[in-house]
Amino acid sequence: MTATIGVALGASLRPEALDRLEAWAITLPGVLGFSICCAVAGSLYFRRITGVDRVTAYFAGMPGGLVDMVIQGEAKGANTEFVALVHGSRIFLVVMMVPFLVVWFAGPMEAAGAASSNIAAKMLPAVDWLWLVGMAGFGWGAAAALRLPAAPLLGPMLGSAAVHLMGASDFAVAREVVIVAQVVVGTVIGCRFVGVAFPTVARTLLVSGGYTAILIAITLAFALALSRVTELGFVPILLAYSPGGLAEMGLIAVSLQIEVAFVAAHHIARVLVVMLGATPAFALLFRNGRPGGKS
Repeated sequence: MTATIGVALGASLRPEALDRLEAWAITLPGVLGFSICCAVAGSLYFRRITGVDRVTAYFAGMPGGLVDMVIQGEAKGANTEFVALVHGSRIFLVVMMVPFLVVWFAGPMEAAGAASSNIAAKMLPAVDWLWLVGMAGFGWGAAAALRLPAAPLLGPMLGSAAVHLMGASDFAVAREVVIVAQVVVGTVIGCRFVGVAFPTVARTLLVSGGYTAILIAITLAFALALSRVTELGFVPILLAYSPGGLAEMGLIAVSLQIEVAFVAAHHIARVLVVMLGATPAFALLFRNGRPGGKS
């Protein structure tokens, strides 16, 4: 299903999207500043408000990379259960909040109209099913062989995007398939809490609520500022910067007919900044500290 989502996101791209790259000259580099602001604010929040140790606070406060932050945090002595629950809660809460924010800022009629006119309800012809299955399988396999991050999602998305950008095919993914994908993604997010005691889940959601509110506030500030200095709209920037998952925010973009290439590029940039920058920054900040964060 993750590969199917990737194909659907890639199928939303068209050759004219390449002409829009110049418009991202400010927002794409801005992801670095956004990620740093979120990481600093999140780490301080967990350290000062929740009282967890410095190492756990550091990896829990990163604005992305659920799996990677757990792996990196475990190697540095963080409380990985807390880190995993916090990041799972972050995605859960952001996905819950962003659609309401979109309706609030874009207006209910505009958001509903965009969603209803997304992709026409239809039966996929056999050739489109072949493209869907082929791009999902080939893209996933190629991305895994190249060891790309999030291979099940990124590979099919890039493969599908390439096919559409080159004009090799204009196959579409039916609305019903996108709806099923949204249901599955939502279920998977909820299943991240399986096996965890309810008091722990409730406590983590409460703590993460404050963290998510901080992230949303930073996202709104960046979206407002960047929409003033660029020709891009507030809602597209809001989706591009919202610290949820690429698949989740991409599906919301598809539903609202917002440029998926724009949203996806910024989310990939954020994840890469976090994945590639967390360990070097940790080494710099904690060079005089001990793993437990006691110093």
